[in-house]
Amino acid sequence: MIGSHMDEIVARAQIELAKKSAVDGMEMFLRNFGQVPDDKLTWTPAPTAKSALRIAAHTALFAGRFAEMIAHRAVPNEAEVARWEAEELAVQSR
Repeated sequence: MIGSHMDEIVARAQIELAKKSAVDGMEMFLRNFGQVPDDKLTWTPAPTAKSALRIAAHTALFAGRFAEMIAHRAVPNEAEVARWEAEELAVQSR
């Protein structure tokens, strides 16, 4: 009983640490994204690379999608992934 309670305490602490790490990472990303000049938002270093704007759209859209995948224990099918990529490309401004 005591071991089980301790395992729960440790698990909760790890979850809180993971949440904080995710928030800290997102805050750092947003600070850096805020430094990208407007005229460089859609620039890519190579034809197959994503622009800063596309990376931001991907990050914003997928945060909720990952939570949904975890909650439902399901991965998207090809049609869903294609729709998500179209949504990313549709983002045209901050």
